[in-house]
Amino acid sequence: MQYFILPLFLYILSSLTGTVLLNRLKIRRFVFNSLIGFSFILACLYVLYFPLVMLNVNISVLIAVTAVFFAVLLFFIFKDRKDLKPRCSYIDVIAVILMVAVQIWFASRNTTGSLWRYDTVSYTNLIAGSIYGEGINSIDWSNGYSYGFLTGYSFQSFYKLASVLYCLMLNLCNAVKVNFYIYTQHVWMYALLLYTFISELIVNFIHELNIRRNGTKILIVLFFIFFMGNFYWNSEQAYLGNSFRMIMLSYLIYYLSLYFKEEDNKYLWMLIIFNYANSACANSNTTTVMILTFVIWAVSKTKKGLLKYMAASLYLPLINCMFQAIGYRPYIEIGLVTVILVLVIVLENFISWITDKLKLKIVALVLVGAFLTIMSYRVTGNFFDFSAFLDNWSGWNDMTWDYTDFSSIWRGVGNICYFALMIMALIKYKESTITKALMITVLVFFNPFACEYQEVHMYVFYRNYDIVINYFTLLMGFKFIDEIEKNQVRNIVTGTLAASFIFIGYNQLNYHPGIGNYLGVGFEKSDDYNCLLKMNNDTDEALQFIKEYLKENKIEDCEVISSIPQIRTEFPHLKTLYNRGYNFNGYYDDQELFKVFYHDEVWGEGNEYADAHYGTVNELLDVSTYTLVIQDSSKTFYDYETETHVEVRTVLKEHYSPIFENETYSIFRIH
Repeated sequence: MQYFILPLFLYILSSLTGTVLLNRLKIRRFVFNSLIGFSFILACLYVLYFPLVMLNVNISVLIAVTAVFFAVLLFFIFKDRKDLKPRCSYIDVIAVILMVAVQIWFASRNTTGSLWRYDTVSYTNLIAGSIYGEGINSIDWSNGYSYGFLTGYSFQSFYKLASVLYCLMLNLCNAVKVNFYIYTQHVWMYALLLYTFISELIVNFIHELNIRRNGTKILIVLFFIFFMGNFYWNSEQAYLGNSFRMIMLSYLIYYLSLYFKEEDNKYLWMLIIFNYANSACANSNTTTVMILTFVIWAVSKTKKGLLKYMAASLYLPLINCMFQAIGYRPYIEIGLVTVILVLVIVLENFISWITDKLKLKIVALVLVGAFLTIMSYRVTGNFFDFSAFLDNWSGWNDMTWDYTDFSSIWRGVGNICYFALMIMALIKYKESTITKALMITVLVFFNPFACEYQEVHMYVFYRNYDIVINYFTLLMGFKFIDEIEKNQVRNIVTGTLAASFIFIGYNQLNYHPGIGNYLGVGFEKSDDYNCLLKMNNDTDEALQFIKEYLKENKIEDCEVISSIPQIRTEFPHLKTLYNRGYNFNGYYDDQELFKVFYHDEVWGEGNEYADAHYGTVNELLDVSTYTLVIQDSSKTFYDYETETHVEVRTVLKEHYSPIFENETYSIFRIH
């Protein structure tokens, strides 16, 4: 139960905040407004936390600032309480509950992914390090050693808010002697919120797009199941900030369509809110912000105030981008960005006049497209090298779908469905400015000739595809189907898509994610897997033992070698041999121990770390500074003398007696 209190609290607060915000901006409310409120909360905290991150304050300061901010929110909620009457019907609520249940079922079928080969535990350790460290940036998020400021990630209020809430919950649970895992809490809090936000989005846009036919609504539900099944990042990795990117962009594109239609600057407030909220969730969103803002400027009519809103929406994301691009020189970079954007605001009228006079918007689009194409050619030396476009890794190492992958029938059919929906949306809204903006985005930034250079400088540039293909644009395609007048044509289109969704959904449910998939290792559940705790019961037992052992022996700081990746999250004050990278990071002198103990999922036989001196592992440990070694039975090394694989913990037992042992783990006290 303790893992579901925080998501419920945040959901209620977000729903009320979203309703108050839209009322005060005089923007028509959705049926459900929780994602609007959540985005506003993250955006405000992104601003409030920014100086606190730079000052590396204690978590208590962060808690105090957050408490004051929440108090202000509650004040306005109480003040506007008469205008908070919900608009949802019982059918809407039931639909959301059922869709959330589907997503929980998808998530429960698998683990949360390979913890050794991805950032999963690193992000949760970023949270735990903020709680346990002297300052919120004082513990390295990968191995527990003193680190300091980490540009980009340190500014994400998505994780800093989690640090605040988990710290309070951790203290409460410790006071009443209830078990509490930061890792488990993180998985469930943000995952449940995202499941709810996505489900509510489907209902919201069905209403907003006025989709009337029950057949179309059923088709959307089938698509939703297929979409969630294939975007299993959104269900299994829903607790990572990047998973929130697409849903926030969906709402932003919707509000931009209203801005282009009504030319009312009140919708540009949503540009600021969602740009900041998305940057608060996803470090890579900065490029998305800049691409989207540039395209909006290029297709918009010259209107007073537009540049002011754009400058405001770019301010902090642009500073953060400069921190990462040219190094951390805060005063220089903040000053430079401030001067540039202030000049843009002051000279708004002149910039607008000269832009219209010389048709600079068209010139800018041509120049950017030409620059990306020329630089991409310089990268490859081949004008027709489309590898970055055709093989962008998004299908096997990121949180997006690979729209160019036709390696299997079900993936090929899936891509055809996406393209079909986008074409129908294009036909339906071909005259709208938002459609023109999305087409320009594709032509300038996502065409095959312009991708290579972006891939070099933005390793995950394909995440920007979410600008074009997202929940809102796809549902625009369903709106086209809903308005087909000829029943026979509509039935053929609906039946074809429904059959495709069922086929793809079936294949997804029977698909082994580990085949050709970066996340596959560790996805298979064992009989011992605890779906609630998101770890094996043996792992839970070992972590509980470590907690009590450290407490009983009054060990506050020590070095540990562990086969339990969650140990970095639950005990970030301990120094660990492992880190999130695949290369030895220079923190340790014991290179040979690193070679022996680094997890097999990353390094196995046949690579540079396979030739460690395994026979001397006990001698190496004797002269090391490590206190505990936690090993699982699956960890082996290759003995070249006997040409056999030997368990590492079997070798350890020859020299040390375990202080704890279950079917999976053995824990040894070295010093």
